[in-house]
Amino acid sequence: MERIDLSHRASASHRILLVVARRLIAEGLEALFRQQPDWQTAIAGTVEEALVYVEQQRPEAVIVDLSLSDGGAFLLLQQVRSRGLKVRVVFLDDSVHPARLAAVQSLRAAGYFTLTDSFASLSAGLRQVLAGRTVYSTFPGPDAGSSTGIPASGGVASPLSRLSRREMEVLIHLARGLTVKECAEHLHLSPNTVDNHKARLMSKLGLHRSTDLVRLAIREKLLEQ
Repeated sequence: MERIDLSHRASASHRILLVVARRLIAEGLEALFRQQPDWQTAIAGTVEEALVYVEQQRPEAVIVDLSLSDGGAFLLLQQVRSRGLKVRVVFLDDSVHPARLAAVQSLRAAGYFTLTDSFASLSAGLRQVLAGRTVYSTFPGPDAGSSTGIPASGGVASPLSRLSRREMEVLIHLARGLTVKECAEHLHLSPNTVDNHKARLMSKLGLHRSTDLVRLAIREKLLEQ
């Protein structure tokens, strides 16, 4: 997707990047933000476009669609961190999905919202994110989260909720088809450390083969094919 240059709105107080491959959703969100005088937005359709834009333009926040193929949304967060880029990363889901929510929690992202949220809720939440808070979409039920940054469980616990941040990162990279050595290079860790994380996460998830990681990631919609 071609990135939209909105440099003519340089007076806007908040600069954000929308990383959304689905054009209709991207343009709809961009149109809604345009109606607010204090938002400046740009659009990227791939992880590569997004990283170039973040490095060059330094937006305050990135809203990344979890439907990006091959775990691209989670890969973007990892790349932002590994490059030391000071930008808040917020995930956008179609609806609350327990496994994806568990992954977002483990990865300690700045926010999680869904397409079932109102734009008013999204923009209000983003303002809190830009103020340094961690904000998750609130949804009905006794476990509903709040602006304190404690997300709701969604009513169904995911086995992924038991994983640490590093274990989740390793899971996502291995599920994408990377070897332990390649995963170690991406995460700037030693192969032995990655092997240890792999062993612990497979034990927690009750898995015995590496191919089971791929099946689990696809079944839980961590990876979109």
